[in-house]
Amino acid sequence: MRSPLFRPIALVALLTLAPAALAQQSAIDTLYDDQTMQYWGPRYEKGLRDNFDNVILPYLSEAERRQLTGVRIEVPSRVPGQEPFAFFTSGPPWTVTLSAASIKFFDDLCVAQAWLNANGYSLETASEYVTMLKYRTPEALGGAYPAVLDALQIPADALDDQRVYNTATRLFDEAIFFILVHELGHALYEHPGYGPGITRAEARANESAADEFALDMMRRVGAEPTSMAFFFVAAAHYLQGRGDFASEAAYQGFLADATHPLTAERLHALASSLEGSADRFAQDEGDVAASRARILGTAAQLHQVAEILGDPGVQALIAQKGRSMTPQMLAPRRPGELPNLAASGPLDDGAGAPFQGTYVGEFSDGTASLPMKTVLRRQGDQVMGEYYYGGGAGRIVGLVQDRVLYYQWLEGGASGYGYLIAAEDGSSLDGRWGHGESMDDGGTWNGAKTE
Repeated sequence: MRSPLFRPIALVALLTLAPAALAQQSAIDTLYDDQTMQYWGPRYEKGLRDNFDNVILPYLSEAERRQLTGVRIEVPSRVPGQEPFAFFTSGPPWTVTLSAASIKFFDDLCVAQAWLNANGYSLETASEYVTMLKYRTPEALGGAYPAVLDALQIPADALDDQRVYNTATRLFDEAIFFILVHELGHALYEHPGYGPGITRAEARANESAADEFALDMMRRVGAEPTSMAFFFVAAAHYLQGRGDFASEAAYQGFLADATHPLTAERLHALASSLEGSADRFAQDEGDVAASRARILGTAAQLHQVAEILGDPGVQALIAQKGRSMTPQMLAPRRPGELPNLAASGPLDDGAGAPFQGTYVGEFSDGTASLPMKTVLRRQGDQVMGEYYYGGGAGRIVGLVQDRVLYYQWLEGGASGYGYLIAAEDGSSLDGRWGHGESMDDGGTWNGAKTE
């Protein structure tokens, strides 16, 4: 395995995130056994301490150094109820806590992401795995959650490939460095925590101050913050968001009590900070224009994740995928390929079920309409199929909630999302489709069942 030497290269994460209060939380806490944690805990702790002593302290001002020299860094095996994002600061006396289980979880996700990328596979399965942990119980998956690398079918020798090793190390080192510096920001400013008496506005301001300190430290040490989106995609698929609540009022009630929610507002603010500091980060790089473009690209990705967090429709699709996800569906697949729904059993032949059979209708793109034939095959809440129209053909995969099919369409190199609502008797469908992450900006889609 890699030696966990956390080299500060780039920015990945905005930390001190509180995980969703899920029924299966205790199972998440024990995703890694004690023996694994006893092995990795001391190694992670040494890496954190080495970074603090040898990389961070030399770049602090005299006043910052006086404030932070006595900070304790603790790496417990796990923090029950806060896995797999157990990163926080407490005090005084000021203590930064990063659990070994949370570090290991992200470490394994980095290896998986690097191996999938190096071998030309879709990166979606990594986020789908995280969503499965959020929405499915261990009992539904055979009694226990599969570990990251087992679930995603990453080979044991993945890190023997130098490409995989380099990418995984960069992702991991960048994230852990930013986590550490962000938490040190809380200690530096002596933030009073998030208990009674601390308003949500004050909590958000404290998080923003810690973020700005972390960004400033990245600039001081000459690190280019360009790898952030991967962490936030994973976090957005696990932490509670607007799509987990029945109404905007219920969501706002959650935000009023949550200490560190991952919100669209928070990510937009971080993305804007990156945009505003892109020139300062890029000025010391060999190719200033290329560096600036990478930083602005990262900011754009963060804005996109923020849009997902703020779109209940997209979040509903993510939730439906999570509730129906199985380990078999996480097998590596090429970009554009659909998950292996058939691995869970044969598709139903029930012609009377909604979203099952052949539908003939039309779709529009906002300027014109074309005849459309849609063939759907349903298995429980899972649906897959094909569609055909005058200009081409594509595939569709989705999940049913009540009488609504939330789907993803794939056509050539393009893809997007949408929804179809079934008539009460299942005889017709009517809905919309969208580009990118939108579910409705493309046009309409309808059909009547013919067989």
